[in-house]
Amino acid sequence: MRLFIALLFCMLASLPSFSQYTHLQVLDPQRNWDQRSGTIEEAAIVMKPQGIYTLVDLYLTFSARDQGFGAGRNLEVVLDFHLPSDAHMVDSWLWFNGQIIKAEMKDRWTATLVYEEIVGRNQDPSILYKEGNGQYQLRIFPMEATASRKVKLSYLMPAQWGAQQVSTALPVELLASSWHPLQTVNLRVWQEQEWGTPRLEGNSSIALDLINDSEHGNFWEKKLSPDQLTGGLKLVNHSPAKDGVYVGVLGEPSNSIYQMVLIPEEAASFPAGMGRKMMLVFDYNSDNVSGVSQAYLLNQVKQQLKERLSPQDSFNLIFSNLFIEPWSELWLPADPETIDATFDALSTEPIAEYSNLPSLLAEGIQFINETGGNGSLLLAANNDDFDDLQSANTLVEDLLELRGDNQIPINILDYQNRNFGGTWIGNRYYRGNEYLYTNLSQLTGGEYVNQLNCCPTPTFDENVVSIFGMATGLQGQVDIYTGLAEGFCYQRYTLGQTGDLSSLNKPVRQLGKYNGQFPFHIEMAGEYQNAFFGNVISIPEGELIQSDSFLNEAWTGQLIQQMEKSGGDNGTISAIINQSIDARVLSIYTALIALEPSQGGEICLECVDESGDVVSTEDPSALKDLLSLEAFPNPFKEKVNIRIQLNEKVRSEDCDFRIFNLMGQSVFNFAQPSLTGSNEFTFSWEGQSSAGVSLAGGVYFFVATTPSGKAFLRLNYLK
Repeated sequence: MRLFIALLFCMLASLPSFSQYTHLQVLDPQRNWDQRSGTIEEAAIVMKPQGIYTLVDLYLTFSARDQGFGAGRNLEVVLDFHLPSDAHMVDSWLWFNGQIIKAEMKDRWTATLVYEEIVGRNQDPSILYKEGNGQYQLRIFPMEATASRKVKLSYLMPAQWGAQQVSTALPVELLASSWHPLQTVNLRVWQEQEWGTPRLEGNSSIALDLINDSEHGNFWEKKLSPDQLTGGLKLVNHSPAKDGVYVGVLGEPSNSIYQMVLIPEEAASFPAGMGRKMMLVFDYNSDNVSGVSQAYLLNQVKQQLKERLSPQDSFNLIFSNLFIEPWSELWLPADPETIDATFDALSTEPIAEYSNLPSLLAEGIQFINETGGNGSLLLAANNDDFDDLQSANTLVEDLLELRGDNQIPINILDYQNRNFGGTWIGNRYYRGNEYLYTNLSQLTGGEYVNQLNCCPTPTFDENVVSIFGMATGLQGQVDIYTGLAEGFCYQRYTLGQTGDLSSLNKPVRQLGKYNGQFPFHIEMAGEYQNAFFGNVISIPEGELIQSDSFLNEAWTGQLIQQMEKSGGDNGTISAIINQSIDARVLSIYTALIALEPSQGGEICLECVDESGDVVSTEDPSALKDLLSLEAFPNPFKEKVNIRIQLNEKVRSEDCDFRIFNLMGQSVFNFAQPSLTGSNEFTFSWEGQSSAGVSLAGGVYFFVATTPSGKAFLRLNYLK
């Protein structure tokens, strides 16, 4: 059956994929040309570091506030959003009548037919698609024009590992899709002790509060204000890697999976005295950049220093100013405490608005020469004063002469993104200082990244990460092989790797299966400075981290991603669908669909809302021995009678009886019945609100709340 469905879905899969963007809309499916902006009324983020990945639960409540839709119209919410290609969507919940419906994984063709049919009948589903290239789409129906709907999206987000810390990006771009800006976002973090004290890093460092909760356990929490929800905001943890190695295992008998993070430059045995020395040189002109303040620039640099350098490395700073001199007379140790103390001691805007680019570079080179000639220079600048051939060439010649015989790589982060000058040189148009920076970096063995005029702040963040990765990297290669003392590893997937070899400073994040007995072995072989090295790391079973079942979802996500790239033949599509449904990992050929109970959906009794809201998860079927409900006629046009029979153990005065609409809002409250010795009674409802206003036709629910839980009847009001 799944293969047949997969064949039918090929037609859908051949459609062009969505571009990478985030957009929130509300619309009437009967008039879908009328698309308006949606609002996220409430949002909460729950994050749980798991190793290579961080599990992210995103709670969202949507509305059509101030969009002018008439009361009573049933709208559809459409959220398009983007995640990194290595992220994996693993769950979706829909709140229905105050309770949680857990989405079911179906092949996409079937799920789409079910969703579209239900939308046509004004019933109650949500559906989540993966469009490819990291693009996703969530659709929810119905949402009454003056009401709201709540969902949860769960995904595994790849974390960025360094020797000192691990960071995971928050979904700030998705939250920014709201028409009305969010006033607050509640963040909660659950993590084991080895991850240290979490914090947030963005424009500034944000501490989280430790909450001692007797019901849910201890967690960290922070209510984020709009000014804190900036691009590049990320959760930062202490790295649990020991000597550059982290290995976690899921030891299920039939499905043994491992995850490994290896930082080669930390784990390999290199000659002593090879610590890196980095001089950071800053030039700044606010007229030439949009979206990057001095504080933001310096904070991003600080975070990269802490992630990329280790305590045996060194750094120093020079700023454009009237008097140009190094921040310190000596190299500073690159431990986290010294880095924090150095940047905390800076003034609010330590970089002068006028440029001293030649003197900055000259002072940096001279300092390196005078302290042994061993070091690299990283220039962060948005200057465009040297956009002509003669001045650029003259400056390059002078700097190369000053450098002398010392090999001092000059790496350049050019973050200018507006007000460019430029000129044609050799049949090519160079913008700003592009010609100068290209030649200076190439001739000194450095690297160069630029932003130009195309991109918003997130690209600046990516460029900072990119230039530091290249500037701090030990120039060498390493080959890694994993295995067991008695057994083997197989079906390995390495995130972000296109070949067999990795750079010495690039963390290797690998998922795979294993069979056999521990210890876990990692064999390394590589080359550094024209010399070969080798190393074998053996990790006994007692030092392996016991991972959660999410590890199976992470490994399956990598398997599905690999198969999606291999092509769309029928056999591959069928295999992807089977893997996706069995492991509950979304693929481009499947969908997560949440249905109301009458359509086959189930209330999730074990689902716990960890965002801070209280949600009833009582099982209505468990109340059948305590009370029985019956409605007639149903459907109804003028009046419906609801007969209730209570068990002798249940008192009517302890119960509450109400009518709810599809959005879980109470629209009518019944008065307590007058009983004369019998626990059977009947209510009548004529489709009106408690205020006596006639309600729109549609689906409503009679809900009986008892001390033991809730029971409900579905009512179809034909008007």
